Amino acid sequence: VRFDHVAVVKEARVAVSRREGRYVFEAAVPLSALGWQPKAGMVTRGDVGVIFSDAGGSRNVLRLYYANKETAIVNDIPSEARLTPDQWGILRVE
Repeated sequence: VRFDHVAVVKEARVAVSRREGRYVFEAAVPLSALGWQPKAGMVTRGDVGVIFSDAGGSRNVLRLYYANKETAIVNDIPSEARLTPDQWGILRVE
């Protein structure tokens, strides 16, 4: 799988916590690091998702995305990494 650009965003902050049988995931990424300057009323396409592992953390067992529901492949790194813009949802900036 080829990407135009992949980079570590050192300014990004991620926090995961467990709460009564569930997880809470929070992420903050400076929009400037993405080269994105959203304006109120803007509409674009995109998706966000999570890959869950087994209890030992050694095998992927579930891919869960906001818009893309075709996520049954969990043990093929190229397929998991591949971007599928045709499956993205509508994102509205308020």
